[in-house]
Amino acid sequence: MYNEVKLKEALSQYKQDFISKQWVKEKYKWEAVKWFKDHWNVDALDFAAMLNRSLDKTFNLLASNNHFPRKMITGFAKVAPEEVRAMFIALFDETKDVYERVNAFKQQSAVLLEKYGNGAAQHYQHENAISTYLWLRYPEKYYISSNMSPASSFLTVSATLRTLAFKVLFPNAISISSPTFIS
Repeated sequence: MYNEVKLKEALSQYKQDFISKQWVKEKYKWEAVKWFKDHWNVDALDFAAMLNRSLDKTFNLLASNNHFPRKMITGFAKVAPEEVRAMFIALFDETKDVYERVNAFKQQSAVLLEKYGNGAAQHYQHENAISTYLWLRYPEKYYISSNMSPASSFLTVSATLRTLAFKVLFPNAISISSPTFIS
């Protein structure tokens, strides 16, 4: 059994800490999810432009010092839009095993690098970038990970719990499917 008073106190403290300490650091991530969802259209005529626009708000989620997954995937989309479109369709196919989808995305990225890389050393489409794509598309199921090992399945559960907790704690603050996402 649990003490309801202590639980309410803990939740109240969590809300205060989250707003004052975490939300400022995390808000841009949820804005990136909202932006992606508002702009993602796998059937877009100009897939490369749509992909680039969809990833506009990812900032450091898909770029850092000497690591450029967004730049590489959008560059591949410019020269091979149908191949990249097929990669994302396969990656987002929830009827398939996630590890197989991630591996296929990396393998296809290596093929694109060889064909269109213009001497680039790598494609940067590794677990962190690919889990970011999955999270942008399915934030209720995935979260950003640097490791897609079986142990990282915790991240799927953790993301679900984090999303549920957020909805319970802040029911009016965010709605990914609503135009009033950020107020």
